[in-house]
Amino acid sequence: MSHIKRGVHGSPQRKQGGTLRLHASPCLRCGLPSSLHLMIVVAAFLVPAALLAGEIRTLDGKSYPGEIVALSPTDVQVRSSDGQKVSVYPLKEVIGIDWGIPTRPITRVPYLRVRFVDGTQVYCLTFDLKSKNVKMLLISGQTIETSLDQVHHVVCDAQETASLAAFETILNDNPKQDFIRVQSRDTSAIEPYDGLIEGANEQGTRLTFKARGLNTVSSIDVARLRGLYFSRSGIGLGPNAVARIYDTFGNCFIATSYQWGETHCDITTQMGSKVRLVRSTVLRFDLTPGKMDYLSDLEPIKVEETPILSELYHHRRDKNLEGGPLSVGRKVYPKGLALHSKTVLEYDIKGYSSFRCVLGLDDAMAGSAHAVVRIEGDDKELLATVISSRENKPQEIVLDVKGLQKLRLIVDYGEDLDLGDHIDFADARLIK
Repeated sequence: MSHIKRGVHGSPQRKQGGTLRLHASPCLRCGLPSSLHLMIVVAAFLVPAALLAGEIRTLDGKSYPGEIVALSPTDVQVRSSDGQKVSVYPLKEVIGIDWGIPTRPITRVPYLRVRFVDGTQVYCLTFDLKSKNVKMLLISGQTIETSLDQVHHVVCDAQETASLAAFETILNDNPKQDFIRVQSRDTSAIEPYDGLIEGANEQGTRLTFKARGLNTVSSIDVARLRGLYFSRSGIGLGPNAVARIYDTFGNCFIATSYQWGETHCDITTQMGSKVRLVRSTVLRFDLTPGKMDYLSDLEPIKVEETPILSELYHHRRDKNLEGGPLSVGRKVYPKGLALHSKTVLEYDIKGYSSFRCVLGLDDAMAGSAHAVVRIEGDDKELLATVISSRENKPQEIVLDVKGLQKLRLIVDYGEDLDLGDHIDFADARLIK
C-alpha cells in the first residue's frame, strides 16, 4: 500500500466484530450489556421539562430570555422570565434558540464520530457498513440509515484524545484522495493509507480499497479499520437547509424540516434521514441557514498580511489573535474575526443586504494600540474609524451592502505602527 507519509502509533485495541462496530458486546469499562448501558447513558442526558427555559436571538443582535411556549414554521412564542407576558417573534427574524441546558461531556464508553457531507455530525455506538449502505446506532438511542456516499469521515475510538488528534492531523492537510487508518495485525500500531475506498462486501466484513500507486485492490478486515475519510465534492449546506439542530449528546443535525411537538422534535435531515429527539435533549437551534452567514464561516477571496515591527499575526476565526475567546467591551463573542495591522480581507458578498459587527480592541490586549479600520464595498469606502487603547469603546457597525459584489475589511497602521493592534470584528455577519 502507499502510505500517507505519517505513521501514527496507538495502544493495542480489542478486535471488534464483523462490521465497523465499537460496542457490539458488553461494555469494556463496566461489563454491562450494550442495551442496558445505552439506557443508562440516555437517562443521564435527560433533563426535566420544567427546566426548559430558553433564549432566542434575532437578526438585529438582540436576545430575549424566557420559556419557549411554542415553535411553529412561522413564529416562536416566548413567555417572559417573570411569567407575565407571552411574546411572538416571526421566525424569519430569529437566528437562534438556546434552551440553556448544561452541556454534558460525552461518555467515555467507546464510540465513533461520524460526519456527513452536509455537516451533520453524530456520535455512534455502532457503525455498520454493508456494500454501500450504512446503519448507525447513536449514543442518544436513535438509529440512522443512509448511503455511503453521504459520509465524509468516520473516526473510531473518538472518546480517546490521541485517536481524534491523529485523525485531525491528517484531515487538516486537506487530502485530495480517500484515506483509511488501519491497525496492524499485531495491534502495535495504526497506519494511514491513501487511495480509493470502493465500499464493503454484502456481509460487512471486508472493505474494498485501492491504494494510491498500486493497480491491485485490497480486501481489508473491517475490524482493523480505525478511521475512514472520503474525498468528496459538494461539501457543505445545501439550498434546502433551514436549521442546525444540536442535542445534549453532542450531535448536530442539518435539517431541511422539523416539527416541534409536546414531547419530541422530529427532524428530516438534508441527507434524507428521519430523526426523533426527545425535547428535553434539544440543546440549540441555529436558524441562520438561508438568513445570514457569519463572516468567519466564509472563505475570503483575498488575504494580505504585512506587519512592520510586530511578529506576523495571521487573522483568526472565532478566536482572538492569541487563541483565546473574542472579547470586546468585556463581552465574549463565540463568532467573529481577529485581525492585526496591516491586514486586508476581501469577501464575495453577492446576495447579501446588510453587514453587522461589534468592532473594537480585544480585551486581552493590555498595551498601547492605535489602528485605522476601514470597510470598503466595491472599492468605495463604507466606514473609516480609529480603534485605540485610549478610547476603547465597542462600536456597533451596521452597513447597507445590498447590490454590492465585494466587501473588504482593512486594519491599517496607526500612530504606534503595528504594535498592539489586536482588532476584533466580533459577531461579524452578513444578512440576506
